[in-house]
Amino acid sequence: MSKLNKPIHILSLFLSLLLITSASFADGQVPTAPSAIAEPETKEEILAQEAIRVAEQKKQQSALESLESTQQAIKEKTAEQLELQSALKKADASVKPEIQASLEAVNAEIKKLNQSFEQVAIGGVNLSVFGKEEPFDWQKELVLITQPILESLKGLTEKPRKIERLRTIISEREVQISEIDKALKTIQNRLASQPTTLIAGKLKETLSTWEGYQKNNLREIELAEVQLESLLGNNVSWYETLNSTFGQFVKGRGKTLLIAFVVSIIVWLLMKGLLTLLMYRRKSKSQPSNKPTNKARNLTSYRLAHYLYKLLTTVLIVFSIMIVLYVRGDLLLLALMIIVFIGFAVALKQLLPRYVTEARLLLNLGSAREGERIIYNGIPWEIAHINVHTILKNPSLQGVLRIPLSELAGINSRVLSNDESWFPSRKGDYLLMSDGSVAEVLSQTPENVELQSRAGMRSSFPTQSFFGMDFHNLTRGGSYGVGSTFGIDYSHTNISLSTVPEAFKLATIEGLRSAGLGEHVEDVLVDFQTANSSSLDYLIYVTLNSRVASSYFKVSRVIQQSCVRACNQNNWGIPFPQLIVHKPET
Repeated sequence: MSKLNKPIHILSLFLSLLLITSASFADGQVPTAPSAIAEPETKEEILAQEAIRVAEQKKQQSALESLESTQQAIKEKTAEQLELQSALKKADASVKPEIQASLEAVNAEIKKLNQSFEQVAIGGVNLSVFGKEEPFDWQKELVLITQPILESLKGLTEKPRKIERLRTIISEREVQISEIDKALKTIQNRLASQPTTLIAGKLKETLSTWEGYQKNNLREIELAEVQLESLLGNNVSWYETLNSTFGQFVKGRGKTLLIAFVVSIIVWLLMKGLLTLLMYRRKSKSQPSNKPTNKARNLTSYRLAHYLYKLLTTVLIVFSIMIVLYVRGDLLLLALMIIVFIGFAVALKQLLPRYVTEARLLLNLGSAREGERIIYNGIPWEIAHINVHTILKNPSLQGVLRIPLSELAGINSRVLSNDESWFPSRKGDYLLMSDGSVAEVLSQTPENVELQSRAGMRSSFPTQSFFGMDFHNLTRGGSYGVGSTFGIDYSHTNISLSTVPEAFKLATIEGLRSAGLGEHVEDVLVDFQTANSSSLDYLIYVTLNSRVASSYFKVSRVIQQSCVRACNQNNWGIPFPQLIVHKPET
């Protein structure tokens, strides 16, 4: 027999024995081994069986006594029913409605007693399974759900309502007493006028009736005042009332809330421990691999698992709380939770289509994804983290931007490139502005960019506007160049293409070295540019390292100074604008 068939064979044999044993029990026969000898019952087992038998007899006797009392009540009610039926046949039309109402009440009691007798006789069998299925009425069910809340609210306002009702009764009865006094005085005045015998008898009868009204009102006022005094708690101190109320809350609903809170914490800890265990097992099983991984797919899977874990934890906690409320019998809190769930379901039905896009974004499946680049308010940003409030960052700006998830719904992102620029400048860069001035960047935030010119003046620009401005960054390129034009006289034409450029170049290099910029010079270009109207012009272009970007204007001055120094040393003339007038011969 193979290794695979052996366990299957053993399992089949076990199931066969189990079926045979079950059949034997079903037939009322207990299988016994031929060699087995029945052991005598112990004293404890005999006493336990006797106690069970006595308890069963008592239970039966109690049920019989209940059936006898119920049957006796049915006989009495049946006799009363017959009497009312007989009285209803003989009664006048004026009293028939009252007798009919009493008869209906007796009929209802007889029906209820018969149901009780049947329920006790059959031993608590659920009769609802034999009834007809009633149509579902959501309004009736909603009333049943909200009934505990309404009753609790009614209970909370019962004392103030009673107090207000008693005060209203006292006020109304006092007004009535005032009117009754007027009526009694009027009747007494009529009797004092010695009316005729016919009128006097009726006046005395009226006087007696109104005196009865007066006594009833006084009695009602006294009763209302006693009840009002009792409700206001004149005989009970506020400390005792507060202590009693607090004690009832602690023993009742407070204990229920505490149990629900403890159960919620236990469920949360269990789910947290399960998550930690799964993460540990996954980490222990994971091995380094040289295969490329899909970061976006892993992130999506992680987010999906993360939100499913949170949803499952929330559902289990809510379910546990409902079980606690059900077991404790706190219908008020249970009804409140059900109403909250119904409201949440209705709201979710209305809002779900609006948040489908945002749910896709949360799962990193939308048009904008984590770790990619977007353009928001005209500025490039990297999506650092997608959540209810998405975090955007720009490496060249100080601080981050937090935007609601809804604003990310209509934006498309793309994958980052390694050599992309995030902003045209950084803090500490020197910029050559469009007006020819040089400014240093003091700070860059998502809202403003602050600059400082060489004269110490500061200016601030909105970041979005600054991103679109036209300027040159002298720092970011690694080097920058400064060009200047210098001209000499036409009398030096014979050396203008040989001696002069070399002399200007050497003079410029020496001038930059003397100015402390020699080590930062990368290249010096001197070349004949143009034969101008009054001079022979040369272009001197110096390339320097970006570390001395702040010396942009200084370099231009040094070039001019060096060229003048070279002209003085070589006795070269520096022209000025001239006007030549030709006079015609006479």
